[in-house]
Amino acid sequence: MNSEHLSIVLTDHDEVNRIFFKNICKDAKVPVKSLEFDNGKLLMEYLSTVDAVIPGILFMNYHLPGKESLTYLNTIKSDPKFSELIVVIHSPGLTEEQIEEIYIRGGNVFLKLPDDYKVLKKLLLEIVGVSWQYHTSTLNIDTFMMRVE
Repeated sequence: MNSEHLSIVLTDHDEVNRIFFKNICKDAKVPVKSLEFDNGKLLMEYLSTVDAVIPGILFMNYHLPGKESLTYLNTIKSDPKFSELIVVIHSPGLTEEQIEEIYIRGGNVFLKLPDDYKVLKKLLLEIVGVSWQYHTSTLNIDTFMMRVE
């Protein structure tokens, strides 16, 4: 993890979500570099390259086309090189069972996407701030779980 900035990857098929996330990251109080993908296949191709920058945070839409996002989560969390990666799964709404499954499979944060941009901005900046604290301290990332609604 680069301590000069927080690397964020967003994987979401919804272009509006990607635009919102990217604009909000510009307002973070910590230095952020972001990269985005519109599907999980491209994300996994990038992460498997030798020169891929391991992000500090991965935001991933629960409802990705093609493979289920939890399948990608399993693959990522089973690879030791991603041991310090914070995975945030986001969706406008999920059942309690689906949210529990995210945590069981190694997701760190469930973000319920609000309809209001200002609320979304507040929640995203909170996640980025807390994640930055974990990456710049000796806190144990294995015990980091959060639900933001």
